[in-house]
Amino acid sequence: MADSMRAQLIMAVLLFSMLPAYEAQSGSGMSDGATMDVILVGDRVIDSVGSEVEIGIQESYPDSTTQIISGHNLGLDDHLRFYEDGLTPWSTVFEDQADFLILQPKSTDIAVQPESSGHESILTTLEKIAEIADGMPADPVLFVPWAHKNGDSDRPITMGDFLSMDSIIMNATISLFDNVSSGLRYVIPAGAAFNIVYMDDMAMGINPLDQSSNFSSLYSNEVEASEIGAYLIACTVLISLFNDDCSPNLRPSSMDVNTSIYLIEVARRAVEDLPDSLATPYEDDRAPVRFRNLAGGTYTIQPGSSIGVTLFVRNFAEEDR
Repeated sequence: MADSMRAQLIMAVLLFSMLPAYEAQSGSGMSDGATMDVILVGDRVIDSVGSEVEIGIQESYPDSTTQIISGHNLGLDDHLRFYEDGLTPWSTVFEDQADFLILQPKSTDIAVQPESSGHESILTTLEKIAEIADGMPADPVLFVPWAHKNGDSDRPITMGDFLSMDSIIMNATISLFDNVSSGLRYVIPAGAAFNIVYMDDMAMGINPLDQSSNFSSLYSNEVEASEIGAYLIACTVLISLFNDDCSPNLRPSSMDVNTSIYLIEVARRAVEDLPDSLATPYEDDRAPVRFRNLAGGTYTIQPGSSIGVTLFVRNFAEEDR
């Protein structure tokens, strides 16, 4: 179906991890049988990388589930509205406990100036979804999308190319994290990974927009990732969440080993070169095992009487207690 027709449809797909077992690398969850539950929410950008990300998470945590809710043109505000309307799968998935709730805004939605109404709109949406995540509970993580290959065609003056659109996305992201009410603590720097490949091409005297360039190979069209781009993003996600490198099982058959090594290095650079105000989930310095403050947890006890109290503890490290 042509993109022009698909854009008129709202398609939501809930994918549960049903993948066969793969030979796993030595990773975060290999030695202790730890589990990992991840939910990804977004539009066609997440759609184009979801399978690779799911396999990558399973490589690091064989006992894992990855759920993906995506739609060709769904913004986070659409996902929020469907949840508030009680529609499935949102009404069920957003009630499940998870380790991470990864939120991918549309690149055109987050590519707005910090003082604009569009910025206030996405901030409000993220605040509400962060509250939902707190009740699941799950840690909300912002998946910072890459810019369109040739910028935003609807805003050619301000974002008529990749670099200008990418710059606005990064500035908006920093502004969102400066606002503590957003409820966000961590990012996955997907857009930064694409930017590094773009700049590396330029440094080698290659036009990034040439079809034979490394940068162009990341895209399947103006917006979505190719299988090479999906590999890069899967590597970026694994490093961001667990500090794990991609295993050979993730490398597409069309990709040579040298390209694979280069893209793993790009993913590491994307994480290591983040601005000081941004951090990845792996850098979480909070206690691995944390008590949770639940609403309604205040009791009045009469002298000489007793009550039963249930204590809720979330074991983020999957450690035996």
